[in-house]
Amino acid sequence: MVSIYLIADAGYQGSEHEPTSTWTPKKAYKLHSLTDTQRAANRRLPEGRLPVEQVIQRLNVFCILKETYRHQRHRFHLRVKLIATLCNRVPNST
Repeated sequence: MVSIYLIADAGYQGSEHEPTSTWTPKKAYKLHSLTDTQRAANRRLPEGRLPVEQVIQRLNVFCILKETYRHQRHRFHLRVKLIATLCNRVPNST
């Protein structure tokens, strides 16, 4: 069985309804501050999300993935493959 993990930011809500393991940052409360290990874990979470966010940003440059697709459905997967290939070929500007 494959394990699925969801790395989410602090704004994500609804993990109790998901059948996956969810990693979200720990929250500090007024009377209960975070320990040093919890702070370190909170800092490590965005490092894992950063490459994924960058790929999504590069794919969103193409409007075909942001908006409703209004062309022939049987060609959609070909266009998505083409866009993904283009995004893989172009070097990162960061």
